[in-house]
Amino acid sequence: MEESFLLVDSHAHIFSSIDGYKKGKLAHGLRYGRIKTAEGTDPFFPALLEDIRFSIDMLVEIMDRHGVEKAVLLQNPYIGIHNEEIAAAIHRYPDRFVGTIQVDPLKESAVDTINAFGHGAQSVLKFELSENTGWLGLHPQFKLDAPYMSGIWEAVADLHLQVILDLGPIDGPGYQIDALDGIMARLDNTTFILEHLGLPERGFADKPQSVKRRNRCLALAKKPKVYLGMAAVANLMGDEYPCPAMLSLLRQAVDLVGADKILWGSDIPSTLKDFTYRQMLDAVIKHAPFLSETEIRKIMGLNATRVFPSFAL
Repeated sequence: MEESFLLVDSHAHIFSSIDGYKKGKLAHGLRYGRIKTAEGTDPFFPALLEDIRFSIDMLVEIMDRHGVEKAVLLQNPYIGIHNEEIAAAIHRYPDRFVGTIQVDPLKESAVDTINAFGHGAQSVLKFELSENTGWLGLHPQFKLDAPYMSGIWEAVADLHLQVILDLGPIDGPGYQIDALDGIMARLDNTTFILEHLGLPERGFADKPQSVKRRNRCLALAKKPKVYLGMAAVANLMGDEYPCPAMLSLLRQAVDLVGADKILWGSDIPSTLKDFTYRQMLDAVIKHAPFLSETEIRKIMGLNATRVFPSFAL
């Protein structure tokens, strides 16, 4: 198939430094792609640079070389909070990027920060909930539907933000499906994106309860304004190119909720440890025979133009 159609990376990161948390303890960028944590050092992305950074210009160069026109700039607690950096990137490239807002949900300033940044193309609130690299590492009792979250959800509705959620491991405390279902019912005009196809990991299919919990998560995308991101699934599953495990899970997701509800993303730069950017694109474009050309076009870009208003054609 000719690759002459819109490509949108719905999950990419930029950062000038790493100053975040892992399991509630400080994490700092070192050199050559490594992050220092309380447990030692993590090889976060390939040793491409002496300093651990991934700038907007680096991302633009990668996108341009591969014909990717637009991208969504995400954040997570492990990398740190980079609201200003993402705002600056959007200001430089207003036609190419949508950006997320990240807040510590238990800080008194959380709602003020959302109100300060939640305008224009910085229109997405991102929450990562795992104990490992998400907010549950800092706040073990955190609940999406707790009373202290009411102001945040009101700001989301008032500012017409989209919400991206990484719920963490299937059997972890961040997998708050009942709470999320209730929030979606209250915020029925808000678009939600559930990342990583429910965060499968190697061996999850051998655990019936894990399969059941993940299926409940994916089924939320049957709701009119709920979508699934598929970033880094091949990495999570320990795949080798052309990523048969990822493709099997993608096929299941398409069968369950339809190709209209799925967004391709790369999760670079960390995923470059395992795959090239070209491979991450081609795994779907060239190696998913169960998808029609129309379905591939939707997953690889067109769906993002419906989810994110700044990308509308």
